[in-house]
Amino acid sequence: MTLKTYEEALQWVEEQAPFGIKPGLSRVEHLLAKLGSPERRLKSVHIAGTNGKGSTAEFMRASLTEAGIVTGTFTSPYIVDFRERIAVDKDPISKQAFLEIANQLKPLADELQESSLGHPTSFELVTVIAIKYFASYAFPDIVIWETGLGGRLDCTNVVSPMISLITNVGSDHAAILGEEKIDRAYEKAGIIKSGVPVATAEEDPEVLTLIRETAKNNRTKTYELGQDFHIEAEAGNERFSYYSIYPFGTKKDLTLGLKGGYQQKNAALAMAALDYLKMMYALPIEEEHIRIGLTRAQWPARLEVVQEHPLIILDGAHNKEGVDALASYISQQYKDKQIHLILCCTSEKDPEQVFASLMDFPLSSLKFTTFEGYRAPSSEEVKGKAMTIGAQPVEDVFEAINATKAQAEPADLILITGSLYFISTVRTTFM
Repeated sequence: MTLKTYEEALQWVEEQAPFGIKPGLSRVEHLLAKLGSPERRLKSVHIAGTNGKGSTAEFMRASLTEAGIVTGTFTSPYIVDFRERIAVDKDPISKQAFLEIANQLKPLADELQESSLGHPTSFELVTVIAIKYFASYAFPDIVIWETGLGGRLDCTNVVSPMISLITNVGSDHAAILGEEKIDRAYEKAGIIKSGVPVATAEEDPEVLTLIRETAKNNRTKTYELGQDFHIEAEAGNERFSYYSIYPFGTKKDLTLGLKGGYQQKNAALAMAALDYLKMMYALPIEEEHIRIGLTRAQWPARLEVVQEHPLIILDGAHNKEGVDALASYISQQYKDKQIHLILCCTSEKDPEQVFASLMDFPLSSLKFTTFEGYRAPSSEEVKGKAMTIGAQPVEDVFEAINATKAQAEPADLILITGSLYFISTVRTTFM
């Protein structure tokens, strides 16, 4: 049956969500082969890591765009519109293109369902749609790909990049990627390919050893934060300087469009990749392009201020490492404010573990709520999760926001954080 509208096409893709997570490349490789292997026509950068993938991609995208290099991005999840996951210079895929590609893909997916490979997942379908769009419709100069989960068996690993990036290795998705950090590092290092260098901002010695060994086995080179490139932050503000092994790499007195000191590492990783692309591929990326790009980088739901009085900040910190970085920033920038928290994590996560560092604040109010979606906590889960952190359970997210706003004084801070799916719902209230 032909899909008649974008809305029908999107519904068809999202209906595959119950097929869940199926690590492996075979289904995507099969679909791409049927479409004429469009991934072979793309010049790509591939990013894996627990946190910072979106910010690193945005720092790169903004700098490349400033240099006049048309840049595609594949990111997840979305915050405002599903189509923003597939974009060129921040312009999302058109509804018509999405519909056309979905109609090309649907009979192939139906055929695949009858085979031993089984039905493709929602993420696999979106990945194939993105590849086909970039290769046959939009024709960007470069595409920056974010992994969805892990790396080695993530379906984005079908691309052949010019350089691979690993931001860091944290605790997220331990049930799938491995309980031990080194096991999760192994999965993320799986994006390293023969002859393709890898740059990383990871600083754990054990993880770095694994990345180096993987690169060596693939006869390629690593570029490491603290060794091949490094940063020096200025005390008391968010300005910093970047130093690189490349003679043209050093850039002093930099500022970022994204808040938080932790963004400096993401920006440094992006600059290391840009250095490499300039050196090895002669891309016309000048220092001024990067300086301006870093300041113009914008990523929704990263310390995003959506109201001033009381101050309301949204942040998609959805794992322990992200929340720890958020808590550090809040303690430095807003230590004199009364703080109200509204939290939510997906149903499979433990809020006591994820939000531990925020529980150290002297809170004026604390609420745990939910959102709509297949990974959202149920009513019973909201009550149970709220109890573990001593929060008030509120089943309606908008009720939680309104009640907190009524409690807060104009000088207070309301921090809303947790799952990006949750933040996407919250953001509609303020936009």
